[in-house]
Amino acid sequence: MIVFFDIGSTLIDGPPFGPARRLSEMLELGAEAVKELERILFRSPASDPEQLANTIVNRLRVDYEKALEACTTLWNAQLEEAFVLPGARELIEKLKSAGIPRAYLSNIWPPFYEHFKQEFAQEAERQPQFLSFETGLMKPDPAFFQLALRSVEA
Repeated sequence: MIVFFDIGSTLIDGPPFGPARRLSEMLELGAEAVKELERILFRSPASDPEQLANTIVNRLRVDYEKALEACTTLWNAQLEEAFVLPGARELIEKLKSAGIPRAYLSNIWPPFYEHFKQEFAQEAERQPQFLSFETGLMKPDPAFFQLALRSVEA
């Protein structure tokens, strides 16, 4: 038996609106751009705001300076705003104490994941992780779940 966890809104949470919606508002792209921004944010392994801004400029044809400013603001905010949900640490500790293996399957982007790594360092280092920005797959795509299941069964 293995317990799979999502990271966002399960162990760590943040502002009430996700990063794609916030970025869409900052760039004045409207609600119709949110889905495309989700695909960009959660499936791109951008290592910094500049890489993210370049991807957004190429896909959505927005002004680079405006994209860079918005991406930098949001990136830094996500590093600061994330917080551990009440009971999350205790739950992980109980599972560890009981010898129950854990894995992480999450639609997530790099700065939010950085907070997870800070707060749950041992989990990030030692447990299997299936992260959308690394795999290029997102929930609810069955291939994402199949990848995780095949990997932990091996």
